[in-house]
Amino acid sequence: MGIIVAMKKVFTISLMLIATHFAIEVYGAMDNQSNVVINEIAWMGSAASASDEWIELKNTTNESINLSGWTLQSVDGNINIGLAGIIGPQGLYLLERTDNNSVPEIEAGAIYKGVLNNTGGHLQLYDSENNSIDQVNFSSTWPAGNAATHQTMEKINGTWYTSQKAGGTPGKQNSFGVAVAVTAPTPKVISGIIINEVLPNPKTADQTDEWIELYNTNDVSVAISGWKLQDTGGASTTYTIPKNTFMAAHGYVVLKRPVTKITLNNDVDGLRLLSPSGTVVDTMEYTKTVTDQSYNKTPLDWQWSATPTPGKTNNISMPDGEAYDLNNQTAALSKIKKTDTYGSALSKSKNATSHPMWLFIIALAITLVCATTILLLKFKMLKK
Repeated sequence: MGIIVAMKKVFTISLMLIATHFAIEVYGAMDNQSNVVINEIAWMGSAASASDEWIELKNTTNESINLSGWTLQSVDGNINIGLAGIIGPQGLYLLERTDNNSVPEIEAGAIYKGVLNNTGGHLQLYDSENNSIDQVNFSSTWPAGNAATHQTMEKINGTWYTSQKAGGTPGKQNSFGVAVAVTAPTPKVISGIIINEVLPNPKTADQTDEWIELYNTNDVSVAISGWKLQDTGGASTTYTIPKNTFMAAHGYVVLKRPVTKITLNNDVDGLRLLSPSGTVVDTMEYTKTVTDQSYNKTPLDWQWSATPTPGKTNNISMPDGEAYDLNNQTAALSKIKKTDTYGSALSKSKNATSHPMWLFIIALAITLVCATTILLLKFKMLKK
């Protein structure tokens, strides 16, 4: 009997190794992340000239990034910009049309030819290996910016806003302008918006620093005006997303407690996301919290992480010395790869990371041997 128990343990471990192998493949396919984003666009030009168009990129990381071999292209082929040079940590990189006079006080990182159509556009950013890093897909209409007042289109936490002042903020922090009415028809509301990450128990003040992150898994911009977010624990609070709010393709919206008035309990709580028609689009819940850790949606389940990432790709990491429980969602993956990143639901990568097959083959062989041995031993015991 002791032999059977031992073989069952080996059998279980082998199955866990096989599951881990496939889980690593899933995570590896999601390692290409958007470290540089299209941050601001002056598609309308300036008060001096409609030709004074410019585009600003931002490095969202704390490390320098070499842009040599990168390109920014429009889908219609009108714009094709070759990039070069280094963009510093949290740095900005300006692209100016035709010459260096679109923003005279700032040296352009690159000069480009081509025109940004005032009715909309679709821009794509690629790295030196032709991986898609970021895109702006508003072919029918720009969601922000004003041609009459020359206010630019600024990205803040994955959502586009009209700048507070004419001329925008080239080379500077975005102005955190307020979303304004868009005269073009509102895009059709579609599915694919998910609750992606929450911080219910920050080490600082709950009243100001709790937040909820939504993510657009679609390849197109989505209007989320009129959508509702509700908490399910205790006295329920409903937050209605204001008019003229858009989510860029694969973009994020971070909603803080002072805005939503939603209080996230530190023990049991949950959230519901509803479409304007009242249909429940997504839900989540938790039964406990970990101080200053965010709760993240992963391909398999929800996972606590010591690295909150509001407005960015989820980063599943655990503090040193903490136990990893294979039965606790995807903690096994964190043990194998200490700081795995998850591409916020359905994020696409052109280069899937490959992993050796030997782990899978050995685990499969052990599993088959153990299963056969267990069956034979049980058969002999029954004959006795």
